[in-house]
Formats: sequence, C-alpha cells, structure tokens
Amino acid sequence: MRIYYTDQIRQYDGAITQMGHSVSPYAELIPPNANSYLQYGECTSSCLTQVMADNSVPNIKVIAGMLHSHLLGIRMKLRHIYQNGTEAAPILRDNNYDFNYQEFRILNQERVILPGQSLQVECDYRTTTRSNFTYGGLGTSQEMCIAYTMYYPKISLSYCETAPVVDHLLYYLNHTDVRYTSFSAYGSLHDIILNHNNKTVLQSLNEMHWNQTNANAFSALMKDIRRSVTCKINGVRHPRVPASEPAISITREYVEPIQTCVEPSSGFQVELMKDVCSVSTRPVPFAAFLFTTFSLVVLTTLFYHDS
Repeated sequence: MRIYYTDQIRQYDGAITQMGHSVSPYAELIPPNANSYLQYGECTSSCLTQVMADNSVPNIKVIAGMLHSHLLGIRMKLRHIYQNGTEAAPILRDNNYDFNYQEFRILNQERVILPGQSLQVECDYRTTTRSNFTYGGLGTSQEMCIAYTMYYPKISLSYCETAPVVDHLLYYLNHTDVRYTSFSAYGSLHDIILNHNNKTVLQSLNEMHWNQTNANAFSALMKDIRRSVTCKINGVRHPRVPASEPAISITREYVEPIQTCVEPSSGFQVELMKDVCSVSTRPVPFAAFLFTTFSLVVLTTLFYHDS
C-alpha cells in the first residue's frame, strides 16, 4: 500500500458513498434454484437532491467506483436514471463479476449527477447451488448488492440505499397474521412467526417450490414493491428525507449501442490476434486529479464485513 501526501491544496475534496440495497436479513431475499435472479437497490432522488442542497452543491461528478456482492453474484451494474425516468448508460458494469477480483475502477469520463436524478444498483445472482433462501448479511455466505461510489465535490452523504418495506412484503406474501419474536437490527425472517401454523416466514418460503419462473416473478415483485429509504448524513438518518417511497420507475431503459466488430485476418500469430470493436459513442479521456482528502470509512467497513 502507498499513501501519497501533498501540501498543494486541491480545489475539491472527494468522498465515497455506499449506494444500493440496504444490507437487510428481513428484506434482502434471494430464492434458490435460479440460474439468474435480479435484485435492485436505489439511491433515491429525494436523498441526493436534499443532501446536495444541504451542501450547496449544484451536482456531483462520479469518477470511480467498486461494485460489491458476495459469492452468488455473477453480474452487477450501477444504473443512472434521469428525472423523467429515462435511463442513461450504466456508470459501472461488470458482466463477469467475481467476488475474488474486486477493485475500484476509474471511469473514462466523469458522470454528472444532478438534483432530481437517481441511481440504481442491479445485482444478478446464480443460486443453483443453494437449496434454501439466501438473505442479506455481513457473512460471505449471505449477500449484498452495493456500489461504493467515488465522486466530487464532497457531500455529507455516507449511505444512500433502499430495501422493500417488510410489512408490504409480508402483505404480498399473504403473511399478515404474524408475530415478531425479535426486533433486533440483526434479526431475520426467522424472527417472524406465522400465527396459523407457528412456522417462521423463512421456513414458509423455503418450503415453496422454487425454479427460474418463480424466481423471475419474485424478482419482479421485489423490484416494484414500496421501498424503505436509508439516507444517512455522517452516519445519521436525514430528518427531511421520507422514510419510505414508491419504487423507482424507469420509463425508458437504456439500450446498448450495436457493436461493429472486425474479424482478424488469417495469418497472424495467435498471440497477436485480437477483436477490434467500435461502438457509436467514444469515451472522453479522464482528466486525472488528486483529492486533498476522502473518507476511508466505507472501505474499512467493507473489509470488516467480509472478514
């Protein structure tokens, strides 16, 4: 590890914010026996807009980030949604996510985030090796769906996340007659008992037949259900941001540009052959710069979680 110091004060300080799905054993639920299961967590426009206003910042510019899930993750991306519901190109994307190869990636071009816009982390999990539900948690065998996003200028936003509202989830599962045996922040659906048969909600879910079709339906439900919002400034919930909101509505999804690839001609040595592809947009070179300071709290938390 190298730490660089400079006495040349930079114009801006930078920061890192944890965005995506709240780490929740109650509401972060991933069914078994699925080749692909999509989960979504948001950094809402209400949170971003309010904190930008608090800090007298007209926008933030994302310059790097790291996507993070655990062992079930196979694909991830950080989506950028305009105020009118139109989706821009992903800010971060990894179509071959591997828990063992995580790193911060510098963007080719800064991405400007304006008040009224929102961000969404999409995680794709493969659960064919699991026979029961996997839920959110700090352990490696549990799951996360997070983007650690680096940007400038610094604003006092430490967490910007959502998760399905648990009461709404229970309603859609037709589990309304229940009792709680614990209200701990580290509890789970093991702590919610169905009064009619004394089984836990998690037991009930695990006893259902899960396949790809059912997983797709459950994913669609979890995507559209009302969200519990976590918007924390310096680790404390923001008093002027709603505790819950409707799910983000994307009215026009981003469509990847068609790539034009040139086949390498024959006769080249194998080690010299490569695919040459071009797309309709070309990234602008990133103007490198240094921050005076930025918080390492998020990274410290990450390594603690996975230790």
